[in-house]
Amino acid sequence: MSDVALTKTEKIFNITVLITALGYLVDVYDMIIFYVLRRTSLEDLGLTGEALTDVGITIVNMQMVGLILGGIFFGILGDKIGRKKCLIGSILVYSLATLACAFVQNVDHYAWLRFIAGFGLAGEVGIGVALITEAMKKERRGLGVTLFGFIGIGGAVLAGLAAEFFDWRTCYLIGGAAGLILLVTRSMLMESGLFELTKASGVKRGNFLRFFTEPKLGLRYLCCILIGAPIMFVIGIPWTLGPEIGAAMGTDFPVKASMTIMLGYSGMMVGDVLAGLLSQKLKSRRKAVAIFIIMASISICIFLSMREFSLAGYYTFCAWLGLTIGYWVNLITIAAEQFGTNLRATVATSVPNFTRATLIPMNLLLAYLKPDYGIMMAASIVGVIAVVVSLIALTQIRETFDEDMDYHT
Repeated sequence: MSDVALTKTEKIFNITVLITALGYLVDVYDMIIFYVLRRTSLEDLGLTGEALTDVGITIVNMQMVGLILGGIFFGILGDKIGRKKCLIGSILVYSLATLACAFVQNVDHYAWLRFIAGFGLAGEVGIGVALITEAMKKERRGLGVTLFGFIGIGGAVLAGLAAEFFDWRTCYLIGGAAGLILLVTRSMLMESGLFELTKASGVKRGNFLRFFTEPKLGLRYLCCILIGAPIMFVIGIPWTLGPEIGAAMGTDFPVKASMTIMLGYSGMMVGDVLAGLLSQKLKSRRKAVAIFIIMASISICIFLSMREFSLAGYYTFCAWLGLTIGYWVNLITIAAEQFGTNLRATVATSVPNFTRATLIPMNLLLAYLKPDYGIMMAASIVGVIAVVVSLIALTQIRETFDEDMDYHT
């Protein structure tokens, strides 16, 4: 049991936080890299005009489907065989798939590789949060997860920088190689002591079907997913579709998705710290998240009501939007704390990926509305729906700030 963490730590800078945070950094880089390389890579593969948007959305959706399936698979696996083994498997899958993207020659192969990458990427953030919440004392675990998120979200900033300085194929080589190198550090991680105790107790673990057979459990799970809808709206529409929306707003120069992603996630890093500190101050994750959702809703309405933006103004607002959706790691922590050790990895891993997958219906609704209403009005309708749904969902979950993690659901 030497590689098992049986005692909880108060230290924020501990080996579990640092190693999982570096893994999350590579995870975010590899997840976001297609968003920033969408136009350049698809143009290089021969696409032009509307196909850049339509095929790009299709590939994003393929990656999202991979995230959904991978979230379920690695979540169940994390509860059945352990958090540490699951992290090793996930980083191996997405690193190899990202590396292979550097050599694609057609759109079909590209889409399937992003699907496989999404499948692997699904295991990183949730398992990392589960490990941290189980390894740290309840009074400090929020700060540990905040540091984890701050470092990890930086991967998106690195993706934006890489797209500015390197060829798109080189960007994929960097992401894949970084993941394989980081794989070596995973041997330093200690398995969760709570997982080992649960395993020894004989309690059934990782039963994903319970969310469908037990209505109260399923509703709580669904609400955890929907709280993050505004986050995915901002990432998937104002940032990823920045070139198209910027053109509709009449920016003086073309908007670059690499810049919207880089600046937006820079704002999100700041928001992550502020949300973490605010939840500690208020001793409530629900209140902190509610404040951020309200800020995001007001900002989205202002952003989409504008009909003209300079390029600098567009980029500045993207950074501000990033700050307002900086409750991402708080969201995952809430999900991990809502359920017992026997379901925690399943929930913490699948919830963020189902949240990411809310972008699929948003993209589909946007595509449906765009021909009749134009991209700006269509985006406004989608944004309002995302915000309303998230606020309703937040009212349906309990506060978990001071709860111990040593229990079963």
